[in-house]
Amino acid sequence: MKDSKACPRGTEKVKGRCVKKQKTTRMPAKKYIEEYIVPWEDDGTKLAYLKGELGYDDDYVREHVLHNKGAKREHGKIILTGF
Repeated sequence: MKDSKACPRGTEKVKGRCVKKQKTTRMPAKKYIEEYIVPWEDDGTKLAYLKGELGYDDDYVREHVLHNKGAKREHGKIILTGF
């Protein structure tokens, strides 16, 4: 049986309730690192990363994505690509 009430624009029906759609962004891991991790590091670490002498562990980057409120506010749910 079809539900007679449609959800307003920008929302979707989940378990019978209208909820705000969550924005999803696909982002290369390298771009995420350069945008949200490196700027907060000390100058020596920034320089080592830019020279290619330093990399970030995949698990660390994934964990960072889960807990970075600023990135979530800007991009919604982030799906990393390029691992």
